[in-house]
This record gives sequence, C-alpha cells and structure tokens, in this order.
Amino acid sequence: MTSIVWLAAARVHLIVLMLLVSYHHVLCALVNTTLEETSPQIIYYGNSWVKNADGLYYHGGFHAETQDLSASAVFNFTGVAIYYYSSLWTFDVTTVLTLDGNDTETLNLTLTNGKTSTQNYTIHWSRTNLKDGAHSLVMSTGNYALVDAIIRSSLHNVTVEETSPQIIHNGDNWINNLSSLYHGGGQSQNQDVNANAMFTFTGNAVYYYASLWPFRITTVLSLDGQPGETVDLTDPFVLPNQETAPQAPTVESSIRWSRTNLTEGNHTLIISPGNYAIVDAITYVFLFLTGL
Repeated sequence: MTSIVWLAAARVHLIVLMLLVSYHHVLCALVNTTLEETSPQIIYYGNSWVKNADGLYYHGGFHAETQDLSASAVFNFTGVAIYYYSSLWTFDVTTVLTLDGNDTETLNLTLTNGKTSTQNYTIHWSRTNLKDGAHSLVMSTGNYALVDAIIRSSLHNVTVEETSPQIIHNGDNWINNLSSLYHGGGQSQNQDVNANAMFTFTGNAVYYYASLWPFRITTVLSLDGQPGETVDLTDPFVLPNQETAPQAPTVESSIRWSRTNLTEGNHTLIISPGNYAIVDAITYVFLFLTGL
C-alpha cells in the first residue's frame, strides 16, 4: 500500500468544530462582542421596563431599568468570559446577577465617599476563565434591575490544512492526495519511519482531523514533547482485509484527537507514522481579547 485515495462513498459522522476551508487556513473572526440593552439577544421578562437616555452616563447613551421584583433580563451566550457595565448612583441601587443558575451576586451600584453626582458607566462585574460553551446571565431586581452594555469574550478557532506553511513536513516520500471527501479537499501521508510533520501554534486547545480506513491505519501524535499517542484510524464498522480492501477510506475526515485546557501559549504538535503519518486539517483555539 503506497498511496491512499478516496474511492468509496463517505458516511457522515458527527464533526466537532468543523470549519469550511480551502487549502489555506481560515480565521473564524470571533472577537469580543459588546451588546447594548436593545440587543435582541437580551430577553426581557415583565412589563415594567423603562428605557432611560443620558449620553453622559450610559454606555451607548441609554439603559433599561425596572423596580418590578418579578422582572428579569436574560442574556444567553457562548464564550469564555462576560463583563457587565453600569453607572453608579447617588442613591441606593442594587442589581442581582446570576450566571448559569448558581453564581449569584448582588451588586451595590451606589456611590460612596459622599459623591453627589452619578458616575459614568464602567465594568462593575465580570466572570472570566469560563468553560468554552453555552452560558446564561440573568439580571434581576435588587431594588433595581439595570441593563446597560454587556461584553462577551469568545475564542478564536483557526483551521489549517495540510498545505499550510505552518505545518512543516520533515523527511522525504510525502504523498499528497486530493479528494472532495478529505477535509478541505486534500491530505498528505508518509510511511517513512524517519518522517514527521511539525505544527507549532499559540493557543489553548488543538484538534486533529483524519479519515478512517477499512484496513489498519495508525498515526502517532505528540504534543510538547510528551510521549506519543497512537491514534487508530481504522474504521471499526468494516472488517479489515489487507489483501482485498480498496485503497480508500470509508469515513470522511473528522476530529479524531484533541487536547483542551492547555496553558495559553506556544505549543508544538508532532505527527509521525504508526504505520502512516496522516496530515489533514488541524484546528487550534486561542483567546482573543480586545480592550475593554
């Protein structure tokens, strides 16, 4: 077996974090997002909400408020951090924030030290280092429920193909195969035990894509110099037959290996042969922050 070429129809498997890419890497532009109180992503419950305007004190010139104890505003988001803006007041103002149903804090938004004028908006509450995923922030009434601006911090996902200059192919005998059923249309492979592919990235998670085959295919992955892990790329639903099996995968490319919750920083992934070194797409994740 000197080459691996798609000839069989692919079965669709669940693809996690799969991005639509060509032969070059694509950046998913997920940046810090600021939402005003008017955003349709903020859902208001109750009928007593009032919108106030004051360009000096409120982010974007407006905020929403209520004193109805049964009212609330809910912001559902996906991300790793959230920041809540408010002004400070010369009279007693408290708002209750609850994240994901169990992290509740009553914010005291009252000025101290005898100040006699309202203080302009700024961030008065935040939660960072959240698990990347779905979260829900509920803003409810202490003696007021206030909704001004909210910032959501998300992660960048970057997917690179085997042709990316970020992936360095070391050694001879690398073969490039093209097919619409590989991620991005192609992959590279090598059976030379002295060959490897090196991918260096800055981030906190990495995901490795590959197809599955109806005969035994293994690739060894090593992150940051740790002992290599053998990834079995054999289709478990097909009886392997090395003599008669077609030289093609039977399952389309998807994530077969990943490492998450890495320390944000520089990392190196080495892809080397088990009996093949298979290089298809790689996704890495990093935290993108802008000024708050």
